[in-house]
Amino acid sequence: ITSIDVSPLDTDIITAGTDDGNVWVTENGGANWTKVSSNLPERWVTRVVCDPHDSETIYVTFSGLKWHDYLPHVFRSTDLGANWEDIGLDLPEVPVNDLIVDPLDRQRYWIATDLGVMESMDSGLSWHPLGEGMPVAIINDLDFNNDSRRLLAATFARSMYSIQLPQIITSSDQNDFQ
Repeated sequence: ITSIDVSPLDTDIITAGTDDGNVWVTENGGANWTKVSSNLPERWVTRVVCDPHDSETIYVTFSGLKWHDYLPHVFRSTDLGANWEDIGLDLPEVPVNDLIVDPLDRQRYWIATDLGVMESMDSGLSWHPLGEGMPVAIINDLDFNNDSRRLLAATFARSMYSIQLPQIITSSDQNDFQ
């Protein structure tokens, strides 16, 4: 197992990825697992992610570096892996190592790639490099603190970077101004 994630909305839903390109989902806390990767590339699963907004939406990222495949592999399923959509079509040809969905904005994603951090504001339709001062380096891992709106990026041999992201005003925040 190279990656595992538990749904923040339903702890019985767990997704796991393996180094042989397989993705597995359980809907009963691990009692039974279903392989859901038959239509996905046979590459190293770098991250599986359960969506913070919808318990049936999951994401998977892959690296094909071991096979000299530099294509970005980012997929989303809205039915727990029964069907997959490639959301990495607008990315540069580099492996993808991690993915985070903004817990306040369901259309905003960040991914860690071998060329830095990329951001999408439209659910993966288009991607652009994130921030200024970020190195063009291998980013292995991302972490996000929603309270401070700070994204942390861990690199391969270039230290860690912290990016302050803009605050998002939610509908409950808007009620405070009335």
